[in-house]
Order: sequence, then structure tokens, then C-alpha cells
Amino acid sequence: MINIYLRSTGERFKLRTIHFNTKVRELKIILEIICGIPAHLQLLYYLDESSLLDSQKLKYYDPVPNCTFILDVWFIYEPIVQAVVANDEEKLFQLGVLPGIPFSSPIADSLDPPDKEAYILERGSIALFTAAHRERLSIVRRLCENRERFKLRTIHFNTKVRELKIILEIICGIPAHLQLLYYLDESTLLDSQKLKYYDPVPNCTFILDVWFIYEPIVQAVVANDEEKLFQLGVLPGIPFSSPIADSLDPPDKEAYILERGSIALFTAAHRERLSIVRRLCENNVGINYQTAAGRTPLMVATARGSLREMELLLDHGARLDIRDAFGQTADNFAEIFSQIQSRRTIIKFKWKKRNEKSMIQEREAKIAIKQQGTEAEQALEKSNHQREQRVQQLAEQRNKRQELLAAQKLRLGKKKTPQRPASSRISTARLTNNDKEQDSTSLAGSLDNSLSSPSITRRSAGPKQKLFAHQFYDVYEGMTDEEWTKVRDAFVAQYFSE
Repeated sequence: MINIYLRSTGERFKLRTIHFNTKVRELKIILEIICGIPAHLQLLYYLDESSLLDSQKLKYYDPVPNCTFILDVWFIYEPIVQAVVANDEEKLFQLGVLPGIPFSSPIADSLDPPDKEAYILERGSIALFTAAHRERLSIVRRLCENRERFKLRTIHFNTKVRELKIILEIICGIPAHLQLLYYLDESTLLDSQKLKYYDPVPNCTFILDVWFIYEPIVQAVVANDEEKLFQLGVLPGIPFSSPIADSLDPPDKEAYILERGSIALFTAAHRERLSIVRRLCENNVGINYQTAAGRTPLMVATARGSLREMELLLDHGARLDIRDAFGQTADNFAEIFSQIQSRRTIIKFKWKKRNEKSMIQEREAKIAIKQQGTEAEQALEKSNHQREQRVQQLAEQRNKRQELLAAQKLRLGKKKTPQRPASSRISTARLTNNDKEQDSTSLAGSLDNSLSSPSITRRSAGPKQKLFAHQFYDVYEGMTDEEWTKVRDAFVAQYFSE
């Protein structure tokens, strides 16, 4: 058994089952759980003031049973541990553990803004680690409100950093090209390197940061601060000014704003920020946006199980047939992440679309049938109208012919027989007797042959068989006016000369 004395806080801990063949590095890992201090911040001493080397075994320092080791914390983070152990929230949150709160120190002031922010996040993570061990609930609650943690249970250290970022796209809802990864120190992890290159330990913590240009957008979405978000240039038509935006031409600036809005929609769909998703969709911003890996807001919403956001995206035209760089669709993500409700939502939407399509086709078929019926009715009505016009025209022609016939008969009846000499009376009487033997209807033709008025003379050469006037009108009664006129003129020209 050995004793551990935490000099920074005056606390003591006992390790009952520890062997002196244990290395110092292994002891520190054990003390992470026992004392709540991350191993890389621990400094161990025994008897003198020289720190124990991680590579040495405890027996190298010749300890005795029930001896006491002194545990100290690296001086940069020691005030944080002391404030957490003392549960002094006021002091703790002035020590640079929360982003957005002014903090000044020689180290922090020497860093660039992105590095300074990563440094503050690291300090806050250590505070949260210690507060969770010491059961400081109010501190844990406040730190968790401003920080998110994600766990990857099945990750191999042979994975490349680039591949890890693509995985984090779905897990964290941050596009891979905006991610900056850190481990222990303040240098970013290279995309081409494998994780094992940075010598991580099991259950270690990587720090994920967002490219500073888009970081305010992600923060506003996570905090669900709509008022702040829509002032950050995520919607077209809303004035926005920044050094980058002001240096762009109008078309490029519009594309830049759409890119910012698409990233906001991507993160909001993952974080289930329904009101933000609705407003961005209503403005048609980033609905089918794809990251460098081909992921869409619908895919992250499906993997996360954000059902209301999925329905909203689908109703505004999010496509289900888009595939990412690995050939996976939103439907595949529902299966990979075992999101049964997401799968049901997609099936329900497909059924709804199929039903709408069949209803539209049925409606179009009914309209086509109705149009065909209308066209047939119009054609029938048109033919009836033409037939009525033709009947009316024939009736008018018939009436006109009857009027002409009546006028002709009247004209022929009014003609007077002229005075002729006595020598012609015998022939006239003989002609009259011959007419009695013929049909009474030939009287008009015989009289015409015997008349010798000045205006009408008998033709020298006539046809052998002649049609009389009443026979002519009976035969040609059904002719049109034009045909009747031609035949009449031919008839008159044959039998009379005026």
C-alpha cells in the first residue's frame, strides 16, 4: 500500500494494491481515476524534490511499504484544479475555461486567436474532468452547456486523420473541411497521418475545433440563437459585412453567403434545431448541399434520428437519390445507424409521393377523358350546326326556285296571242285538234311552237323529242340555284330565241 498526497489541495488518497514493479507512467494512469487529474498534468515526487521519471519503475526509487508519494499539478493548470476542488465558481470562470469570456495570461496572449481558443477549450476540459470526479454539479452543468462531447467506440489507431474527420461529419455534424483536430499539444493533426503517429492511449480525448471563419455560425446553431445566427450572413437578402465578404464581387458574395447558410443548415439538421431548419428551407438555402465527402443535411438528420427535420427537408425538396463519396444514400445511413424511425419516415415519404403521383395521373386521365368528350360534343354540335345551315340554305334555294317558277308561269300565262291572217287559221285549228290528242301538259309547248310574235320565233332545227315546261320543273326541282340556272338557260336557248 502507498499513500498519495495532492499538494495543491491537501487531499490524500490510498492505493492498497500496488506493486513496486509498476512503472511511474502506469501509476499516473491509475491516479487519473483515483484523483481526477489527467495523467499528462501530474508530477510525482518521493522524498526529495525531483520528479519521478515516467519510464522508471517505482522500485527504482526504493520506496517502503505504506510510504507517501507527493502528487503535484503542472503549475499552468494548478489554479483550475484548486478552484474546482474548492467549488469556487466565480474564481474558476475567470481562469479561461469558457470561450467568450475575456482571459489574459502570458501564454494565452502569445497565441493566435484560433490557438488561443483551443487553449481555452483545453483548460475548460480539464476543469470538467476534475469537476466530474469531485461531484461539482453546478460547474459540470455550466461547462456542459457550452461544450459537447462525442464518443467513438469502434475506432482503430491505424485510421488516418482524414478518415476520422469524415466519420466526425456524421457524428458531430461539422463538415470535414472545417474541422481542426488536436491531441495534447497545440499543433493540428495532419490529414495524411495515421492516429497512431500521435501516440494516443485508449479512452483518450481529441479536441475538435472549427475553422474560425465559420465558428460563430456553429456556435449560434448549437446555442439555438436564431437572432445572432441570421445576422452572420446565412440568408440572401439580409445585409452582411465582413472583410472576406466585402472583398468579393456580388456573384461571389452571394455564393459565399449561400455556403455559410448551407453549413448552418447542415449543423442545425444534426442538432435538431427545427426553427432554424424551417427558416433556411423556406429561403431555399442549402437543402441539397453536399460536403466534400458528399454528405447532405438529410443524411446527418437521418443518422441522428432527427425526424421532424427530416420531414421538413423532404417536404422542401431534399433528394433521397443523392449518394456520398462512398455510394451511400440517406436510406443507407438509417440502416447503418439502426435508426428505425428514420427508415419509417423515408418509407412514409416515398409512399406519400407515390400516392400523390398516382392521384395526379388519375386527375390528368379524367381531364383528358373530359377534354375528349368535350371535343366530341363540339364536333357533333358543329356538324349539327352545319347540317342546319345546309337545310336552311336548301330551303331558301327551294323557296327562291318556287318564286322563280311562279314568276315564269305568270309571265307565260300573260302573253297575248297576236292577230294573224285567215290563211293561218286552218293550220291553227289543225294544231289545236292535234293538241287535244296529246297530253294536256303539252299545251304550253304547242302554243309556243305556233306563236309568231315579233320577239319569239320558232327554231328551224329542234330536237326530235322535246321536254315540256312542267316536265322540266318536275325533273330538276332538287337542283341548286346555279345548276338550275344553267339548265334553264340551256332549255330556253334550245326552244326559244328572244
